[in-house]
Amino acid sequence: MDISETLANQFTTTKIIGWLASFFFAICGIPQAVDCWKRGNADGLSAWFLTSWSLGEVLMTIYVILQHGLDGPLLVNYAGNILALIVIVRYKILPRRQLE
Repeated sequence: MDISETLANQFTTTKIIGWLASFFFAICGIPQAVDCWKRGNADGLSAWFLTSWSLGEVLMTIYVILQHGLDGPLLVNYAGNILALIVIVRYKILPRRQLE
Protein backbone atom coordinates (compact mmCIF):
# COMPACT_ATOMS: atom_id res chain seq x y z
CA MET A 1 0.00 0.00 0.00
CA ASP A 2 1.44 3.37 -0.96
CA ILE A 3 1.35 6.54 1.12
CA SER A 4 -1.69 8.01 -0.67
CA GLU A 5 -3.78 4.91 0.10
CA THR A 6 -2.63 4.99 3.72
CA LEU A 7 -3.57 8.65 4.03
CA ALA A 8 -6.94 8.05 2.34
CA ASN A 9 -7.73 5.20 4.73
CA GLN A 10 -6.64 7.24 7.72
CA PHE A 11 -8.74 10.19 6.56
CA THR A 12 -11.80 7.97 6.21
CA THR A 13 -11.20 6.35 9.60
CA THR A 14 -10.66 9.75 11.18
CA LYS A 15 -13.88 11.10 9.67
CA ILE A 16 -15.85 8.08 10.90
CA ILE A 17 -14.43 8.51 14.40
CA GLY A 18 -15.22 12.23 14.26
CA TRP A 19 -18.82 11.65 13.19
CA LEU A 20 -19.37 8.97 15.83
CA ALA A 21 -17.89 11.14 18.57
CA SER A 22 -19.97 14.12 17.48
CA PHE A 23 -23.12 12.03 17.39
CA PHE A 24 -22.59 10.75 20.93
CA PHE A 25 -21.68 14.20 22.25
CA ALA A 26 -24.72 15.67 20.48
CA ILE A 27 -27.13 13.24 22.13
CA CYS A 28 -25.62 13.25 25.62
CA GLY A 29 -27.85 16.13 26.75
CA ILE A 30 -31.05 14.58 25.42
CA PRO A 31 -31.79 12.35 28.46
CA GLN A 32 -31.59 15.39 30.74
CA ALA A 33 -33.78 17.45 28.40
CA VAL A 34 -36.37 14.65 28.29
CA ASP A 35 -36.26 14.35 32.08
CA CYS A 36 -36.84 18.11 32.45
CA TRP A 37 -39.70 17.95 29.96
CA LYS A 38 -41.34 15.03 31.81
CA ARG A 39 -40.95 16.63 35.25
CA GLY A 40 -41.72 20.11 34.00
CA ASN A 41 -38.70 21.65 35.72
CA ALA A 42 -34.93 21.61 35.88
CA ASP A 43 -34.63 21.42 39.65
CA GLY A 44 -31.28 20.10 40.73
CA LEU A 45 -29.37 21.77 37.90
CA SER A 46 -27.60 24.90 39.02
CA ALA A 47 -27.96 28.12 37.09
CA TRP A 48 -24.15 28.38 37.06
CA PHE A 49 -23.84 24.97 35.39
CA LEU A 50 -26.42 25.83 32.73
CA THR A 51 -24.93 29.28 32.12
CA SER A 52 -21.38 27.98 31.73
CA TRP A 53 -22.52 25.08 29.53
CA SER A 54 -24.57 27.45 27.35
CA LEU A 55 -21.77 29.99 26.98
CA GLY A 56 -19.26 27.25 26.25
CA GLU A 57 -21.43 25.74 23.52
CA VAL A 58 -22.23 29.06 21.85
CA LEU A 59 -18.67 30.38 21.98
CA MET A 60 -17.20 27.08 20.79
CA THR A 61 -19.68 26.97 17.90
CA ILE A 62 -18.60 30.45 16.84
CA TYR A 63 -14.94 29.44 17.16
CA VAL A 64 -15.42 26.27 15.11
CA ILE A 65 -17.21 28.13 12.33
CA LEU A 66 -14.58 30.87 12.20
CA GLN A 67 -11.59 28.55 12.56
CA HIS A 68 -12.71 25.42 10.70
CA GLY A 69 -15.62 26.53 8.54
CA LEU A 70 -18.72 24.40 8.35
CA ASP A 71 -17.20 21.22 9.77
CA GLY A 72 -20.13 18.79 9.79
CA PRO A 73 -19.24 16.60 12.77
CA LEU A 74 -18.41 19.53 15.02
CA LEU A 75 -21.54 21.46 14.07
CA VAL A 76 -23.75 18.41 14.67
CA ASN A 77 -22.24 18.10 18.13
CA TYR A 78 -22.81 21.73 19.08
CA ALA A 79 -26.26 21.93 17.47
CA GLY A 80 -27.42 18.87 19.40
CA ASN A 81 -26.15 20.24 22.68
CA ILE A 82 -27.62 23.68 22.07
CA LEU A 83 -31.04 22.16 21.33
CA ALA A 84 -30.91 20.11 24.53
CA LEU A 85 -29.82 23.21 26.44
CA ILE A 86 -32.75 25.22 25.09
CA VAL A 87 -35.18 22.67 26.53
CA ILE A 88 -33.36 22.41 29.86
CA VAL A 89 -32.97 26.17 30.32
CA ARG A 90 -36.62 26.71 29.40
CA TYR A 91 -37.69 24.46 32.28
CA LYS A 92 -35.14 26.07 34.60
CA ILE A 93 -36.49 29.55 33.89
CA LEU A 94 -40.16 28.67 33.39
CA PRO A 95 -41.01 25.47 35.25
CA ARG A 96 -44.38 23.95 34.50
CA ARG A 97 -46.78 24.58 37.35
CA GLN A 98 -48.05 21.50 39.10
CA LEU A 99 -51.82 21.30 39.57
CA GLU A 100 -52.70 20.98 43.23
